Amino acid sequence: MKNSLLFILLTFPGFVLVAQTFTEVAGSLGINTTYGDGNHGGGFSFADFNGDGNDDLTFTSANGLPVYFYRNNGNGTFTSLNLINNTQESKEAIWADYDNDGDQDLFLTVHNGANRLYRNDGGLNMTDVTMSAFGYLDNLQTFGAVWGDYDRDGWLDLYVCEYIVSGTESNKLFRNNGNGTFSDISAGTFCNNGPQLTFDACFFDRDFDTWQDLYVVNDKFNYSNALYANQLGTFSHLPGSGANISIEAMNAGGADFDNDGDLDLYVSNTQSGNQLLQNNGLGDFTDVAGTTGTGVYQITWGSTFFDYDNDLDLDLYVSSLNNNVVTWANAFLVNEGDGTFSNNLAATNGLGGIDIGQSYGNAMGDLNNDGKLDIAVSQETDNNFIWRNDETSVGNYLRIRLTGTTSNRDGIGARVVAQVGNHTLTRFRHGSQGYLSQHSQSLHFGLGSNTQIDNIQVFWPSGIVDSYDNITSINQLMGLTEGETVLPLVLTDFQAKPDGLHNQLEWVTSLESNTSHFEVERSFDGSEFHRIGRVLAGGDSQNELSYNFLDRNIDKQDIYYRLQMVDQDDSFTYSEVRLINRTNGGTKKLFSLGANPTSPDAVKVYLATDAPNGNYVLSLYDAAGRIVRSGRLTTGDYTFAGGLAAGRYTLVVSGNGRRESRRVIVY
Repeated sequence: MKNSLLFILLTFPGFVLVAQTFTEVAGSLGINTTYGDGNHGGGFSFADFNGDGNDDLTFTSANGLPVYFYRNNGNGTFTSLNLINNTQESKEAIWADYDNDGDQDLFLTVHNGANRLYRNDGGLNMTDVTMSAFGYLDNLQTFGAVWGDYDRDGWLDLYVCEYIVSGTESNKLFRNNGNGTFSDISAGTFCNNGPQLTFDACFFDRDFDTWQDLYVVNDKFNYSNALYANQLGTFSHLPGSGANISIEAMNAGGADFDNDGDLDLYVSNTQSGNQLLQNNGLGDFTDVAGTTGTGVYQITWGSTFFDYDNDLDLDLYVSSLNNNVVTWANAFLVNEGDGTFSNNLAATNGLGGIDIGQSYGNAMGDLNNDGKLDIAVSQETDNNFIWRNDETSVGNYLRIRLTGTTSNRDGIGARVVAQVGNHTLTRFRHGSQGYLSQHSQSLHFGLGSNTQIDNIQVFWPSGIVDSYDNITSINQLMGLTEGETVLPLVLTDFQAKPDGLHNQLEWVTSLESNTSHFEVERSFDGSEFHRIGRVLAGGDSQNELSYNFLDRNIDKQDIYYRLQMVDQDDSFTYSEVRLINRTNGGTKKLFSLGANPTSPDAVKVYLATDAPNGNYVLSLYDAAGRIVRSGRLTTGDYTFAGGLAAGRYTLVVSGNGRRESRRVIVY
């Protein structure tokens, strides 16, 4: 992005004129709000809360002030709306479709008050369902929260950040039960680690296994940040990853700043300097803030990577609290495309010389649908800023809005990879990201002078991979729906189990069309897979076909397997990952079935008596791979509702890092 900012300084007696790249437009839009006098500020949401394709605005505020909502009319104007009744100190407003009904619901974190969940009953008719959803009202010092489908069951779960000095409370992990309620499963998990001064957290896939890992940001040196690896729905701490730093951290932001395909982390700090944690491709991190010029060395809060001039690389905007140090502006660092960043706006103290104040959260979206990302900045006591992007030297772009079908409706947790010439651009669909802020739900790709995208791949949380070639309809918002381009193949069952000194892999397909073969891949760490064999496919079939592969003489305890399913035209997709654990002589059965074959109202599941207690997800798939029944099992047994048609089904039980399947026949 070098040489793309042009400032013309004309000096006259008493004043300086600046040709601005950004223009502050909050007042002209009729948006005259402030966060107010609160505890460590607030944030913004740029989410499209009414689903019309325009980025709307939601501002949180201090005690005694309302939450502000502004609908984007799509013509350069905004309309103020009164959607909820809350005057407690609100910190973060996160829009997401937690019930998969096609409209956006709102989770609001509240400082020293009860967090709130508002269900959208259609037409932005918001109902407070906090008690019915969670069963209780908390009263903790909450700052951030983040939506993510950690167990990949298609329902959005919720991680809540608590700023707790002492006591028995901790951060919270709520599992979405799929029926409008959530279960607090914090006890006995990584969350149950005592009080932490947690400001922020970020779900992201650090190692491309489609399981969303979690990065937790803590304030003060004696509360280290924590990276938790998600292994088949169970989290484990990774103390040697390089991300568990001890600083006065406020913000966690994930983006592929170096365009190498993996997600990096940016962590804000005090004057001792921010850290840019570069991913080595295997999920380990190294601080490169010093060599890249991204240290900033001010008291900083929200930080966001975004491509402001659409030239194929990501720039960086960082909110700063100046504490009356007038030379401190919010940092705008321009990506030079060579691994370094420059502060090209330093001469004017930021954007137009007035981007100075007690700034906390910031969010990026497109106010006027011109393909240039704008910036909203939350200010404590001063009026909030809205910076319209008026850069004239900009490239082409494409914005992508995801709709999940098997995955959660919002596609949160999906990774989108665009191949543009010799550039590979990666974006991750976050539930929220950065200090108390939510950015546009549309993923933004700057394309430079390119007039087409050679290929787009969407890696959905479900494991489905969609692929699109030669996209020439650019400079617009494009909707992509899960399953539009998947291979004409239905994998109804895939199991891996010990067999003496060997490991036996078995899988079943119910539909194949022009299928070529299966590549069998193995990993000893769950992230780096290697090809170990090939099995030819039947090719064309509408009947069930069974396959197997024997991995001989394995002496490792933990072994991961996946299938690459390849079509005749060399397009491919991956199966889910399967884990074999040989500790204590092998993996014991997680569950058993009642009578099999069985009648339509007697499909019964028994959890093994020695299985760890917990909520297990039960999914019953028909021969076409569609979920026809679902449920949850903690202990004992479960019977599926009747009314099933006669035929063959696959029952999948998953939870606590385990996943098993059985064939069921209904007569």
